[in-house]
Amino acid sequence: MRSVDLSFQVQRPTWISILGTNLSATTRSWNLSDVVGDNLPTVLDGVSVRINGKPAYIY
Repeated sequence: MRSVDLSFQVQRPTWISILGTNLSATTRSWNLSDVVGDNLPTVLDGVSVRINGKPAYIY
């Protein structure tokens, strides 16, 4: 999936779910080694999400 045009706004702080098939070759949550300083990961195993052009934390 390259991008999706969503017709709703996401307010901070909010958890959202992105559902589908073939979104990633792996399935896992982040580990403590994925956390850098106080920041949760924005990329896991090459998968990333952007909301309004900004990297989103992945869980």
